[in-house]
Amino acid sequence: MTNKTQAPSKSKVVEPTLDEYMERLSRLSGESKPAAILRWMGVSASSYSNWKRRGTIPYKTLVNVLIERRISLNWFFAPYAKLEVPVIRDATLQEGTQTYLQRQQLEKGSEREQVIKAYSDCRAILQRNNAQPSENNMRLMIDLYLAVGERVVQKEMVLEQLAQSLSTIDNNADDA
Repeated sequence: MTNKTQAPSKSKVVEPTLDEYMERLSRLSGESKPAAILRWMGVSASSYSNWKRRGTIPYKTLVNVLIERRISLNWFFAPYAKLEVPVIRDATLQEGTQTYLQRQQLEKGSEREQVIKAYSDCRAILQRNNAQPSENNMRLMIDLYLAVGERVVQKEMVLEQLAQSLSTIDNNADDA
């Protein structure tokens, strides 16, 4: 496996450039300068200029940093693609996949626990923003909460924005 950027294939998938990957890393790290991003990654400051000079993308480094920071590889490498978990026919691989999926379920908790947490968090956010915890508002907030999941987008930030919008709508309806 090589880290060199390969010639474009005949498929329509366009491989991001090093600069595009650095932009994604900038959003993740909250840093704007390459040296600060590299510090966040735990990589020497000279690495970026070496990658640029050689025309390479450090996939091994990127994957290791993302996994260490529990950031979805799917989000980072294919943010706009809807990727599926493959069906594996080999028994050994299937067993490994089942173990992985079981571990994922344990980490995330049951679906019921997620909904209960979503309800509690959403109700508190609505109250902080003086929005009515009506059935419709709660449904919107919980749907958004569950849809956002653990993506890089800050769930609380999105929910705060929604609550503020709902508050404005509720206040306007009260004034009418």
